[in-house]
Amino acid sequence: MITLGFAEIKFTVIHESNTPRITDNAVVRLVNKALNLNKTTIPYYRSTVSIYALTTGEIDHCVVYLFRSDTYTAECYRLDIRGDRVTKITEDYDEPEDPDEELCGTCPDPEVEALFSYIADACFPGAFLYGNQAYQDAMAAGVKAVILHGMQETKQAVLDYLSCPKLITWGRIGHGMKTHINLSDNSGSISSTEVSQMADKINGRVFIFNSCWCHNDPFESAMIGAGAYFFAGGDIALSGGNTGKEEVFAKFYKKAIAGEKELEQSMEEAIAEVNYPDAWGWSGAGPGPYYMFGTTAINSMNTDQPVSFRILVNPESVVFTPQGIDLSSSIISIFTPTGRLIRKNTLSRRVFSWDLTGNNGFPVSDGTYIVIINDGTSSLNRTFTLTR
Repeated sequence: MITLGFAEIKFTVIHESNTPRITDNAVVRLVNKALNLNKTTIPYYRSTVSIYALTTGEIDHCVVYLFRSDTYTAECYRLDIRGDRVTKITEDYDEPEDPDEELCGTCPDPEVEALFSYIADACFPGAFLYGNQAYQDAMAAGVKAVILHGMQETKQAVLDYLSCPKLITWGRIGHGMKTHINLSDNSGSISSTEVSQMADKINGRVFIFNSCWCHNDPFESAMIGAGAYFFAGGDIALSGGNTGKEEVFAKFYKKAIAGEKELEQSMEEAIAEVNYPDAWGWSGAGPGPYYMFGTTAINSMNTDQPVSFRILVNPESVVFTPQGIDLSSSIISIFTPTGRLIRKNTLSRRVFSWDLTGNNGFPVSDGTYIVIINDGTSSLNRTFTLTR
């Protein structure tokens, strides 16, 4: 991979097969001339050119991605080349996937619940500001989060984190199109075809992509077909540059995580507050309402046979004293009203004292909580409120 500067656009040239006879500079000149990039008024700032050469060294074709600096839009062209001429240009090209590429990953941290990533370029100050804001707000709310910025957002890194068992959401700010999202390492992408092959990594999770056009077919239908619990992205081109419209992304996450609001409501409120109508679209694999941490954990537990127990709320702890249950195999679980699991422990004695921290060690906020104590055959469930 070689990076070249030409016509105020930074070109990254990738040799996908064999070594071409002509230089990378010569290929860039062909691309520049064929697409009239010297004369265009469209603010492209970056491009990747993938060269597909024959064993003879002749170039068969190249695939060109062009990225805009005013929106999170990517465009794709195929240029067929014979000798030193471009013989055919295919617009809106859907580049076939490598059939030998494995879409597998190894989880770096099995406790991660949220992945955030964003483009790191001076053209997009809002990506840095609001990508970090979403990450920090999630961490402050007690969610175990990780962030990938700029060149760290590689395809393999994303696949690795999507392999983590506790991951609930991936939110990213970066370029996209109707067929792909283009990762920020300048060479990787995830296509609608690949999404369809990644149901094990998509199913049941929340995806918020501040990327242009990706909430359209075929990418949107691939996400829903793969089982995305909730997917939001650009219905049209999403503004970049100095507009600050990425604030919708950060506001959504704060409402959905810290505010524990329903996801469609979170999007609608974030869009209204930033005053950015008709740009975002969202959908889910099943009927709403949608919540970031769902309610399946509570619904899957047996709560049909509640037995009385005492709850004593103190300034620094909550003491639970259950009665009429087998403590030798009992689990105590504490949830928010929306179903987010806060704390889970095995009961080893008659009284359990909760120190008001979550499983991740962060203090919890005041509010209403649900406690369920289950011994596998019967369960106790009560609601209580923290006010400190």
